[in-house]
Amino acid sequence: MKLTIIPDDGAVYYDNVSYRDLDLFGVPTDVHALQWQETSGWIEFRDSLTQNAPITELPQWALNLIPLWDAAKLLEESIRDKAASQPQPISTGTQTL
Repeated sequence: MKLTIIPDDGAVYYDNVSYRDLDLFGVPTDVHALQWQETSGWIEFRDSLTQNAPITELPQWALNLIPLWDAAKLLEESIRDKAASQPQPISTGTQTL
């Protein structure tokens, strides 16, 4: 699993699919980003003097955001499916200018 969280953008990237403008509640205010790839990652902090913190487990606040990403994906799929089921106008191929 690949996971990137960018609180300033409200963005969660999960396995290369992103949703933005999400309400990322619970993310510590000093976190600039979280990067995770498979079994490890790091947390980037807003303070440029603080080094990235390596992690081998996702913090609970990051795990709590995955259902939010899932909900955004389901909403997108629902909207796409609804649009696909709507009848499309038939064009006669003629136009008066």
